[in-house]
Amino acid sequence: MATLHVRQVPDELYDELRAMAAQERRSLSAQVVSLLDRAVAHAAQRGGWEDVLGRLEARQAGMCLPPGAPLAQDLVREDRER
Repeated sequence: MATLHVRQVPDELYDELRAMAAQERRSLSAQVVSLLDRAVAHAAQRGGWEDVLGRLEARQAGMCLPPGAPLAQDLVREDRER
């Protein structure tokens, strides 16, 4: 099994993780592994990292439109034809 070291964890986050671990009767390490496992499973359900990155890039490019929404150039063309 691999070992992961995490540096520069904010004190508030560390304290919250310790409290969560105590509440669930786990070690801090077991709590962090559990949280990471859930986060990775959640990301996989949403389409994987490539899909998430693709959506972020689309947002940055201003192309994050709901399905079926008209494109800006189509709206401009329609307006000019009036």
